[in-house]
Amino acid sequence: MEEANLTKSLEAEFEKIKSNIDKKINDFKNRSKNNMIRCNFDAVLKKINLSRQKSLNNVNGIYDSLEKCVTNELDEFNSFLLAPIEQFRLKIEELSEDTYHHPSKKLKRDSSDESAQKDDDYETILKRRIDIINEIKETIDLQAIFDKKLNENWSHLDFIDSKFKKFEEKLNYQIALKQNNEDKNLEIKFLSEISDEKLLSSTSNELIVWNRKTCQSVNRINTFSHEITSVLPLDTEGVLIAVGFIDGIIKILNNQTKHEIQNIQAHDIKITSLVALNELEFVSGSLHGELKIWKKIEDFNSVWRSKKLKGSITCILSYNLNGQPLIVCGLNSGTIVNIVARKPISYYGNFKHTEAILCLEKLESKNYLFAGSSDNLINLWCMESKQLIHTISHHNTEIKCLKIVDDSRLLSLTDNRLILSNLHELEIIKEAYLYQDGVTCSIITNKFTIVNGTFNKNVNFFFPNIRI
Repeated sequence: MEEANLTKSLEAEFEKIKSNIDKKINDFKNRSKNNMIRCNFDAVLKKINLSRQKSLNNVNGIYDSLEKCVTNELDEFNSFLLAPIEQFRLKIEELSEDTYHHPSKKLKRDSSDESAQKDDDYETILKRRIDIINEIKETIDLQAIFDKKLNENWSHLDFIDSKFKKFEEKLNYQIALKQNNEDKNLEIKFLSEISDEKLLSSTSNELIVWNRKTCQSVNRINTFSHEITSVLPLDTEGVLIAVGFIDGIIKILNNQTKHEIQNIQAHDIKITSLVALNELEFVSGSLHGELKIWKKIEDFNSVWRSKKLKGSITCILSYNLNGQPLIVCGLNSGTIVNIVARKPISYYGNFKHTEAILCLEKLESKNYLFAGSSDNLINLWCMESKQLIHTISHHNTEIKCLKIVDDSRLLSLTDNRLILSNLHELEIIKEAYLYQDGVTCSIITNKFTIVNGTFNKNVNFFFPNIRI
């Protein structure tokens, strides 16, 4: 009776251990950590797929590599879940079924009593089976295997996550860059007076001709793949327009037909300024300080070029000094270079500001040259004596525009202030404060109207409360 109870007890203990191991295997396959890994992989994939919808075409390749990396990790983890666990289950079943037939499990029978030998053999084998299962359970720890694999996958996932964050930063930069470019395309960057009836404005990729009486646009040209950096109407009707680009190209366009008449590789880098030299010619300046004179008609050939100046050209003014034609160049270094036109190396003289020259104005009847700078000052120079006559320091921000009025007064404009000065005493006669937002560029017209370009492709006409 005791032997039967012992046998049942051993069998029950064996079944209990086997059942616990089976349960541990099933729990392992379905436990929350496993689900957590799967969910995390799914979350990363979801992030990638969501971000893909907003991505730019030039970064789609990064998405593909990330998705492949995550998918490979998930496939490898799924393989881990299937193969070793099934192998372990087979090993347990083999141990349970084949214990009697395994050579290492058989015992030598020392007793002469056959039944005793059989009972001893059966009981000992049961114990041996339990010992083997316990040994397997101790040496092959599923939890340790799981934790190791979990850590591997978490480390891989961290790597993928860090890579994804770097990609996301790059993507955000690309999106911001694209948005910035789109904003630039709406911003009026240049304004130029065509005639008393027409005005020309330009964004980075579109030309707009305006009717000054109705303040309405009358024509638009939008065919440019490169950024516009300067514009110049070549006639008083606004039919021909010279357009300078960031890559050094000048295009001659017909505003009425919207056709390109000429494409000129004028300079090796950005065109910074285009200015009419006389009725038949215009001059271009580049970021590298090079000047060229071009014909306005026929083949638009270059008829003269200067050697490169020491600085980027910011503005150009044609000047007639007692019958001698000069080209006055303002540079970003603050230097004003006066060049005798069409002579290869002939400088009339250099004037100096402390910061970049932003605008130039002339009064040839008195041989005066006015220069407005980003140092908030206006310098008055005598072109004949090459001397500084006076410095006007009425403004507290950089000078944007200068305009001579009746050869006796000077209009000067900053972002928020318009000042009318007397040229004799160089004192303020009148001033007006301009409360205007979103202004990107400004000019003072020949009729002393202020025209502002804005961020949304519009132009505003402002009539200052100054009695001219």
